[in-house]
Amino acid sequence: MARVTGDTSVTNNNFNTDNGTGSAVRGKLNEILTALRTINAGTNDPSGVANVVQFQPHINNNILKICTAVDSNGNGTFTTIGDITNDNLGLLPVDGTNPMTGNLQLPNGTQAAPSLNFGDTQTGLYKFGSNKIGFSANNTQVLDVHTDGISIATGKCLFLNNTANDKSVCLKAKSNLGNDVTLTLPENDGDPNQALVTDGNGVLSFATVAASGGGVVKNIVQTVKTDQEMVTVNDINTGSFVDVPDMNVSITPQATGNKFLVEFSLVVSFYPSESVFINLQRKIAGANDTTLALPDAPSQSANQRATVVVAGYIPQSGNLAGFAYNRQVASFKFLDTPSYTSSQSIQYRLTIGGRHVSTSQNRNKIAINRSHQQNTEGSSSQIMVTEYDI
Repeated sequence: MARVTGDTSVTNNNFNTDNGTGSAVRGKLNEILTALRTINAGTNDPSGVANVVQFQPHINNNILKICTAVDSNGNGTFTTIGDITNDNLGLLPVDGTNPMTGNLQLPNGTQAAPSLNFGDTQTGLYKFGSNKIGFSANNTQVLDVHTDGISIATGKCLFLNNTANDKSVCLKAKSNLGNDVTLTLPENDGDPNQALVTDGNGVLSFATVAASGGGVVKNIVQTVKTDQEMVTVNDINTGSFVDVPDMNVSITPQATGNKFLVEFSLVVSFYPSESVFINLQRKIAGANDTTLALPDAPSQSANQRATVVVAGYIPQSGNLAGFAYNRQVASFKFLDTPSYTSSQSIQYRLTIGGRHVSTSQNRNKIAINRSHQQNTEGSSSQIMVTEYDI
């Protein structure tokens, strides 16, 4: 150790040598000089009215201290400077080359003057309450972290950016909330066509929502026929119905249990003494046809029925040729509820037949999108299917 002792010193002042032999005085002076060279190193803080003075430095177990005050009893108040065995006295370097090994403690700060800032004295972190850390930007509190979670202040947004960071989605609370609202997210991402619903207590889940009113449209397909046809038909009393060319449509259901609104309009022209019978057929996954919306059969003629019947007209004058230029539109709507699976394709198509059919004057032909006797005027027909989740 290199701290002066009381040997050969004046009373109560170890730094003053007492009268003595030359050898004793020289030894005391050397002791004082050594103490000064080693900054009065020792194992404890010095004391005594004459042994410690204000601004006196000393080293205590490798810790550099400086005296800031001395009371009347010679007891000093010491401020620790640092550990002399560590670079930079163990202090945090300004350039940040060495990390801290202890905890960093800061003052509370305020929103206007956060205790930790980044060159902007009004932007940073501060403590604004017990166990609460605030984030301030330009003297405005934007969020705080607390024991219950994270709060975004004053109706501000939580922005979710896209990959390019040039567009975002803002999530924010309604400005006039009546009460606190807690929403608990579901445990999975749900199934196709499901919606996010609540149990009334803020617990969210994905569920299939029952449609109200007209239901939810899931899919629409249609076929529009613009070309003209002269379709040769059979008499319904003796032959079968034939397909109307191009008047068919196929749909792959989006889900099981849905309903299908089938609509068609077919422009027909025929010899007035005939009647046109139109059937709406449905076929699921290539299975057998099912004729839809058939009326009950008359007792006297069970085969004389169809989805739609367009009756002919014989004028009182008997001038049938003039009426063969007329066109009629057969329109129909039907809500179909078939039994199917979502992977099965459903086809709807139109078939047609006639009554009082003969080859005379083309009475076995029905004109589509034109008049029976000429094709100078055209029309269009269509069949459309709308899938509903009802």
